[in-house]
Amino acid sequence: MTTLELKEPTLIRQIEQLAAVTKRPASNVLEAAVQSYFDWLEQEAIHAETGIFLAQLDELRGQYPGEHVAMIEGRVVDHDQDLAHLEERIRHRYGFLPVLIAPVTGNTRLELQWRGGRLDREGDTP
Repeated sequence: MTTLELKEPTLIRQIEQLAAVTKRPASNVLEAAVQSYFDWLEQEAIHAETGIFLAQLDELRGQYPGEHVAMIEGRVVDHDQDLAHLEERIRHRYGFLPVLIAPVTGNTRLELQWRGGRLDREGDTP
């Protein structure tokens, strides 16, 4: 495991102050802050990818009818009718990187929701 060192004095003071106020170890405060930042980055990436997906949806309907597609930076990197198999391949190939996995349906309107790492149609269960 790699050891990382935080060198910015202002950040160190902020972490120490928050740790003292919340009575938590400084390492826990830092881990929570980094995790929140990664969550925000992932949400922003998925939001942008969703816009691209919706803009390409008519074309995708012609190429991948009834399938789920996995998209990164506006391009389809994998597709499958079996969502579980697709998710397994994507997690194996891309790890923790944000990848949009979305259904390509004939519906004129898709209801997408953010659910812990993927977008689902409204009403689907994780």
